[in-house]
Amino acid sequence: LISLMRPRSSEAAAGKNPVSHVGKIYNVYAHEIAKKIVEELPQVREAYVWLLSRIGYPINEPTFIAAEIFTESGFEDLRKQVEEILLREISRIDQFIERLIDGEVPVY
Repeated sequence: LISLMRPRSSEAAAGKNPVSHVGKIYNVYAHEIAKKIVEELPQVREAYVWLLSRIGYPINEPTFIAAEIFTESGFEDLRKQVEEILLREISRIDQFIERLIDGEVPVY
């Protein structure tokens, strides 16, 4: 199935260095964060997360973080909760990288 209207990545994360390959780390972590948004907020049907790096900046300091959510009701009621999840998870990126290195996180 090719979903033309859904966000996707062409990043081949498998086999990349889990310590420093920002494409691998951000791609896999964005999926995990989106999953957490859906799990923690029952009103959210779907969530997509984007993380953007900047050359020369640490991996744990993304330049841009965004979420697109599809809800049963309005977004404004959930905005603060989504922002809190995003900020909480970004603050835990080092722990995520450790889990990725240890093979605890599936890569597709």
